[in-house]
Amino acid sequence: MKRFKQGRRTFSLAACGALICAFLAGAPEVFSQDNAPAEELCIDVHHHLMGREGPHGLPQKEGSGSGQWRAPRPAPGAKQGRPAADWEGAARRLIEKMDQCGVTSVIVMPPPRVRNNTNSEEYGKLLSVARQYPGRLYVGAGGHVLNPIIQETGAEAVTAEIRKRFQREAERLCADGVKCFGEMAATHISHSPEHPFEEAPPDHPLFLLLADIAARKNIPIDLHMDVVATNTAASAGWRALSRQNPEIFRANVPGLERLLQHNRLARIVLQHVGRDNVGHLNIELLRRLLATHSNLYLAVVITPQPTMAGQKTLMPNRIIDEDFRIKPEWLDLFREFPERFAIGTDTFTSPAGADRSPFEITFRIFKRQLPPDLRSKLCGGNAARIYGLK
Repeated sequence: MKRFKQGRRTFSLAACGALICAFLAGAPEVFSQDNAPAEELCIDVHHHLMGREGPHGLPQKEGSGSGQWRAPRPAPGAKQGRPAADWEGAARRLIEKMDQCGVTSVIVMPPPRVRNNTNSEEYGKLLSVARQYPGRLYVGAGGHVLNPIIQETGAEAVTAEIRKRFQREAERLCADGVKCFGEMAATHISHSPEHPFEEAPPDHPLFLLLADIAARKNIPIDLHMDVVATNTAASAGWRALSRQNPEIFRANVPGLERLLQHNRLARIVLQHVGRDNVGHLNIELLRRLLATHSNLYLAVVITPQPTMAGQKTLMPNRIIDEDFRIKPEWLDLFREFPERFAIGTDTFTSPAGADRSPFEITFRIFKRQLPPDLRSKLCGGNAARIYGLK
């Protein structure tokens, strides 16, 4: 049996699973009520819908790093083949989860795609299902069309024509009423051979252009950036999971700061805070960045498992301890910058997928443990302001 050490505590996979199940069994009243959302605003600013399960939807891991999953095994004798997409079913399931957890609204968006894994129907389907649930589902976009342009264009290769095409695509999204540009990727570590490694400097000319467009259109940028403070050798675990991962993860914090400085009217939301894949996303760095850059916001998430995706290594800088309690140092950071945090669970919801997701656990923990003044801001009030939700 695999075991993980943290200080004097040792965890087995079975024990970790038991802890999660025990926590879920003790849900507070707000999660056992009827299908009406809680009165207090609760908003997930970063969510993904999948019209299909498993390898026909996205790589065989939840993008939240919340644990490996696989498509259900077909029944004996069942025909194999590409399953039909069911975006409406995925949306219905998300609404059910929202009602169960007392969540008011969710922003759904494409993940940060590259040219060879784009999904031509995804964006249109997201717009379509969001129209069926006004005030409940909103759409962010850019991961399907802007991110591939950035990923395939070197900083020195940006031409006037590429800038014009990029701006045209961004403004088309704004005309559709999207609530953010996302999900965009600066550094995106690969979790499996089918899951892309992506890297573009945060101060890439097209990111700077996007910041100017975002400031002018008054919508934020949702940024996936596995934080790397200094050039760091990729662990053996990451290299074993995917050979797409390079030997060296290159520093991206200096580039992020240049992006933030470029246009102070551009709101940059750093996603997946609380999920540290390199070991650099610590309280000290976050405190310095928040104090220095007034246009930086952080979207936090609590992942169910205590280890890095697919590895034995314990994830550093988690928001909760082994007893599922928010750590005092994180509470202090929330109190110090109460207007700068939102919840972004990075959960993938399909018509019938795993239930033990960051969506459920993140909202349960924050709604149960935060004091009322922080809860109203972090769980929904800040998100409504940052993303312009009515």
